[in-house]
Amino acid sequence: MNGFFENEKPISEDARLGILPLGSGCDFAKTLGIFSIEDALQKLKTNQVKLSDVGHVQFKNKEGQDVGRFFINISSFGCSAKAAHAVNASKKRLGSKLTYLWISLKTFLTYKNPKVMLSPQGEASQCLTMNSVFVCNGKYAGAGMQWGPKAKIDDGLLDVTLVKDLPCFTGLLNFHKIYLGKTYELSDVEHLRCDLLRAKSFTPVMLEVDGEDVGTLPATFMRFK
Repeated sequence: MNGFFENEKPISEDARLGILPLGSGCDFAKTLGIFSIEDALQKLKTNQVKLSDVGHVQFKNKEGQDVGRFFINISSFGCSAKAAHAVNASKKRLGSKLTYLWISLKTFLTYKNPKVMLSPQGEASQCLTMNSVFVCNGKYAGAGMQWGPKAKIDDGLLDVTLVKDLPCFTGLLNFHKIYLGKTYELSDVEHLRCDLLRAKSFTPVMLEVDGEDVGTLPATFMRFK
């Protein structure tokens, strides 16, 4: 995705992004209705083009530098980013879906939820105890988990899913709902839409962008215009 931009501007207005579902999760492909190589090849063959919003996040990289990165699917921070780091470091012997599920559950049970300052749309910051925050353009992450079930890639907004101080038992009992797109039925999970979100923390909080663990808060998320 980031190869389409230079100095935060599109290199070519005529460039198109083609999707082949060959990654670990293939989650953005699912949002596009691509569930197999055959689906992907058919869309490429018939030149089926769909416009998509793009997100941009400014954050601290692992060296402590302020950097920017584009994302087309989902960027998140907190427990989810720590799980992404563990998944990327694993050999995925259980297969992608079971590896994501096992590591997500294990990380959820041991993660200590930090206090995070959140400010959507430039509003006054709120200090909240958060497990994870998902900033979504697409619907899926973690090999089929629907963290942005209401997200639309062309509505000009980012869907933000706030997983607050969710009790462990409640989370485990209802985890299957995330795969069914019933994420917002979970207690302590909220949904908002915006095109700008600022987040900072008092302790280091990991950040991932389209599945890659790249740095930490503070971060500013926005829809790229």
